[in-house]
Order: sequence, then C-alpha cells, then structure tokens
Amino acid sequence: MNLQELMRVVLYTPGVNGRWGLPVIFEGKPGTAKTSRITRESAALHLDTITLIASLREPTDFAGFAVPEKGSIKRYVEKWVDKCMDLDNCVVFLDELNTAPPSVQKALLRVVLEGVVGDSCLPIGVRFVAAQNSVDDAADGYELSAALANRFGHIQWPAPSAAEWALALNSGFGGDINVVDPAATAKMQDYVTKKWDAAYGRAAALVSGFIMRRTDLLNFKPKTGIAVASPRTWEMATRALSGCFIHNASDDTRNELISAFIGDGPASELIAFITSADLPDATKYLDGTERWTPNPRRMDTTFAMLQMCVNVIKDTTVDATKRKRVDTYMMMLEQLRAAGTTDIAVSGIGYLQKVTGVYQILISEARYVDIMAALNSIM
Repeated sequence: MNLQELMRVVLYTPGVNGRWGLPVIFEGKPGTAKTSRITRESAALHLDTITLIASLREPTDFAGFAVPEKGSIKRYVEKWVDKCMDLDNCVVFLDELNTAPPSVQKALLRVVLEGVVGDSCLPIGVRFVAAQNSVDDAADGYELSAALANRFGHIQWPAPSAAEWALALNSGFGGDINVVDPAATAKMQDYVTKKWDAAYGRAAALVSGFIMRRTDLLNFKPKTGIAVASPRTWEMATRALSGCFIHNASDDTRNELISAFIGDGPASELIAFITSADLPDATKYLDGTERWTPNPRRMDTTFAMLQMCVNVIKDTTVDATKRKRVDTYMMMLEQLRAAGTTDIAVSGIGYLQKVTGVYQILISEARYVDIMAALNSIM
C-alpha cells in the first residue's frame, strides 16, 4: 500500500454532499503505527489532525447535548467542533472506532456523511478518516453497524515486515511532522476543482456503462467482508476513481480504493471492464486526433463512450469547437444506426438534446434532422 498516494486521493477528492474527502477506515493489528502515520501523512498534505478516541466519547459528543432555551431545545457541541470551525480544513481522525458502543456509532451517522454535529454544520473542508483494530484484537470491541460501515471505504492496514520496521526505527519513524500550510491546501483544492468535472464525467461514464451491463451488482452484499456495494458506495467508488484520474494514482491505489467502497468482487469486475473497454480520450476522439469505432457487440462500452462525449460537449464553450464535436458525435450515432443498434443511438440523441445550447445546432443542418428523424421512425 502506497499510503502517501492513497491519502492524497482520499483527502483531496470531492466527496458526497459537497464536502471534501472520501471517508475511509483502516483496520489492522495493534501497535502498527496507524495513528502516527495517518497523522504524519495528513500533515504532509497540509491538513491538521484532530484525534478522537471512540471509546472515550459519548453520543452527545457527536449529536450535541440538548439544553432548553427560551421555550425550545438547542444542541450545544463539544470543543472539538469549535477547533474544526477555526481550522476550516482538517482531518477528524476517529481512532479505535469499533470500541464505540452502538449509541455512539448511531450518533456518528450524520457526522461522517453530512458533517452535521448537533445544530452545527462543519466546514466542507473537514475530512473524516478512521482506524480500528480487528474485533478480536480490540479492547471490548463492537462490530460496526451496517449503516456506519456503509459510510466508509474499508482498507486493510499492512503490518510492517521486520526489515521495514528496522529501517523506520533507525530513521526515527519519519522524523518531525511537517508544518501545515493552509495556502498549500487551498492551492491543491483549486487544482482538483478545475479538473473535477472532466475526471468525474469520465469515471461516471465508465461506472454507469458497467452497471448497465451488470445491474445485479448495484446492490451486492458479499458473504464475507465489510465493504458492501450499494448506490451510496458506488457513488463513492466513482468519486475515488475520479480522484485517481486527477492525481495520476497508480493502478494499485486505484484498485485498492475501488475495492474499499464496493468490495473485492464488484471491484475486480469493474476494473476488468475499464481495462478491456480500451476507450480513447473523448476530447481527442471528438476533435479527430484519436480514432474509435463503436462495437455493436459491446453496448456497455458504447454507452460509456456516449456519456463521455456528451460530458465533453457540455463543457465546450467555443461555438466552432462545439459544432465540430457535435458533428463527430452525430456521425457516431449514424454508425450505430447503420449497424442496427438503434436503441442506444436513440438514447444518444436524448443525452445530447439535454445539453444547453446544442438544440439549435441539431436543427441547423438537414443531415442532423435526417438522422434524428430516421432514428425516431425506427423506434
């Protein structure tokens, strides 16, 4: 596991509900430096860490404590929330999570997914990372509830080999923790934000193309393991894939993160699909610098390509460029119609017509109108 690369993707990928970061939980043996290394890697990425020991917390620490006030109830929060407010961007590290009793786990549900504590909403730059020992090794441990487990990606923490530990011992286990630079955090977030739409469009097209093929995996509970494929975790896996594109992550990190959210089985099939799809860069295809021919026998990859192309056209602002890209897209639909795959060709028209500013292009040339009319008459 390349922890540095993995943490960069996890912490600097837009998550659900408009928040930064993908919640992950690391599980491993006691005494393997989970806490110290996660704190050190977060600091190297210019994020302070606020560590909360689950076994020492009460439900009110995460749900707020209710106080009657002028005929109503106001929920006040703990000091850790005030610190998050002051920092704006940070990592809340939930250590020993499976020592939290069910009542505390229940109170964490909105915190992890929505950043809501009591009546307060944490800044969108507050990320959540957790760690725990295995249940057998945890002191008075509990199983994570299904609802809380489904809010995290689950990653196994590797115990160091003797050689790795000896090397770390002689190097002082990484030396001093870096000084956090808020300006560097903002710079990284700006970089990711600028690339996000294109990366997410590509990832969403691939994942949706795969799910159209394997609908049974949208909700898939394995016989073993905690990571469960659900609509929520598929969205998180899609975001993880997008983050890997932006950060140029290795295949190992990509595969580990996808598996963390949807489980090994669905992840291995998705990865095989992405590899076998061999799709070109949609921008280069639409601009004519890369070639690709739709395969009538692979509607899953064709569906993914259509979606990627629509996302490129949607983000194109120059009229001449947009017109050229629409032209290439329409010729692809004509190829699909000629090959007899009318269902997906008609769908392709529907995707394009939803893009702002494209309808006028479609009705401006007879050949576009003819293609649309031909498809509609067949359907």
